[in-house]
Amino acid sequence: MDEELYNLPSPSNEEQYVHTSSTLSASESDNPAKTAGVQEHMLDKKKSKRKIRYVGDISSEDFSTPKKAKRNFRNLKSALDSEKKKRRGLQTTVTTLRRRIKTLSSLLKLLRSKHYTSGSSKIC
Repeated sequence: MDEELYNLPSPSNEEQYVHTSSTLSASESDNPAKTAGVQEHMLDKKKSKRKIRYVGDISSEDFSTPKKAKRNFRNLKSALDSEKKKRRGLQTTVTTLRRRIKTLSSLLKLLRSKHYTSGSSKIC
């Protein structure tokens, strides 16, 4: 709006952007092989690896090549095996604790029937 008021020309798109070729120093512009190597180096930079922590983090892209498929299948299998071991251990713990509760409640019932305990103790 001010440009119309003062009859100033509007900036063109070329003036708004800084060209990378104009920012090179004299020594860099003299050696085109060096600048090409820098550009290739920028393109060769690898992306940071995405960390797969859970089974749900694996996508179909992770099985795109045989090498990736083998590695991810091995990781998936080991994760499932460790989960199975944890589950089995927890089931054993639950079974042991239930057995202990049953034994203690039957012992309490026996002691109560023989009047060795006070009336305030409860049976679970």
